[in-house]
Amino acid sequence: MAYLRISILVLSLVFLSFAFSEAKEVIVGGKDISWNVDSSKTLNKWVQNKRFRVGDQLKWKSDKDSDSVLQVTKEDYESCETSKPVKANVTEITLDQAGPFYFISGVKEHCDKGLKLVAIAKPPIHVSPSPSPATLQGQLQGQLHHHPPMRQRALGSVWNPNGKYRVVSTKPMPGTRWINLLIEQDCRVEICTRKKTILSVEDIIALIGDKCDGLTEDWGETLFSALSRAGGKAFSNMAVGYNNVDVNAANKYGVAVGNTPGVLTETTAELAASLSLSAARRIVEADEFMRAGLYDGWLPNLFVGNLLKGQTVGVIGAGRIGSAYARMMVEAYAEFLKANGEQPVTWKRAASMDEVLREADVISLHPILDKTTYHLVNKERLAIMKKEAILVNCSRGPVIDEVALVEHLKQNPMFRVGLDVFEDEPYMKPGLADLKNAVVVPHIASASKWTREGMATLAALNVLGKIKGYPVWSDPNRIEPFLNENVPPPAASPSIVNSKSLGTGKVASETSH
Repeated sequence: MAYLRISILVLSLVFLSFAFSEAKEVIVGGKDISWNVDSSKTLNKWVQNKRFRVGDQLKWKSDKDSDSVLQVTKEDYESCETSKPVKANVTEITLDQAGPFYFISGVKEHCDKGLKLVAIAKPPIHVSPSPSPATLQGQLQGQLHHHPPMRQRALGSVWNPNGKYRVVSTKPMPGTRWINLLIEQDCRVEICTRKKTILSVEDIIALIGDKCDGLTEDWGETLFSALSRAGGKAFSNMAVGYNNVDVNAANKYGVAVGNTPGVLTETTAELAASLSLSAARRIVEADEFMRAGLYDGWLPNLFVGNLLKGQTVGVIGAGRIGSAYARMMVEAYAEFLKANGEQPVTWKRAASMDEVLREADVISLHPILDKTTYHLVNKERLAIMKKEAILVNCSRGPVIDEVALVEHLKQNPMFRVGLDVFEDEPYMKPGLADLKNAVVVPHIASASKWTREGMATLAALNVLGKIKGYPVWSDPNRIEPFLNENVPPPAASPSIVNSKSLGTGKVASETSH
């Protein structure tokens, strides 16, 4: 019997965060910070950087003679109401459901001074090992266009089960071209149909099995090590960003890391422009007003917003997406600034990012997320922006200090934001959802049919290219050859971010399979 070489490509939406499945015990504030009024700011900063999951147990250190901990409702948290707690004298508590848990000091004066915090618990991970390749063999014959997929109890559907390479998608993805391209190259394609599931380490290792070439999820050294032991060679994000990937670990184990730039440039820029206009003209507020049946007729002061004509637009992170956004806004009237990068026609280069924040009427954020851009927009930088400015973020949630943003929005009702991403997805920081001067959407910047189908195609071809030993294309400004459904794609991996580190930086020509 011929040797079965296996490849796994897990196509997942990368805004889903990776998490381990086991619960943990957490000392609130860590070893060095106790629950007292002098530690209020430090405790709040501590909790902002923590990630909790259902089942985690929180424990408090406090002087019982001078203070206590109360679990309260959201309303009582905001007003520091101490008379009707959900639970009094808390010393430890298990986060038994997903969502926010509100805690305040039992001394109202201390709560008023900031001794309170919110712990947000994410849903638990249910580990359900996938069937081994052997158990799925021989259950479906034929190609995608000729036979419907067969449902599997634990995994979902399987196409071309006798294929030489194994490719797994953790979620059903738009379109069928990416499936057809894999099948044409002798791949077995498995599509997981478990909805709203975040894969744990155990899930992914079970998917890897004994032989594997590629996969995508939130990845660190543990998983790259497992992938390498199974013979893995490639990993591809279905996104431009790869801050969820430890590229150094991938380099260590010789695994290629792919992403999908170029295809989502215009779509993401369109949403940033849409959020800018929606925030300026208060469209969401007006829509809710109409649906509530509150409209009695035209009024001169009803939902008066901002006119963008002649205003200054600032772009921070003026790469492909930021530049496309700027072009759209210029075409729709505005002048604009940019903080860095090349200077196309009509661009005015700002001396610094703070200059952009001070001068611009609309600011759109498009930087990568790394140590230098974490909380790039913080309390101090919000303070230097115009009181009626509009801030838009379609990049990465942690670029903005969301706690500081909520407070700024409360204190400056004419300041508006449009957010597609959030610091602790899928949750928003407490108070954000209640603010009328915030337009919020669920990470849909790339969610056009053509774009999502293209992203799935590029991600699949990244892994396929590595399996086949093709060179790297590495030109995100020229991706159309991969997306033309009427012709075979070039014999190349569209984008491998660590190709130079792995010594595979050769650029492919426009030859096809």
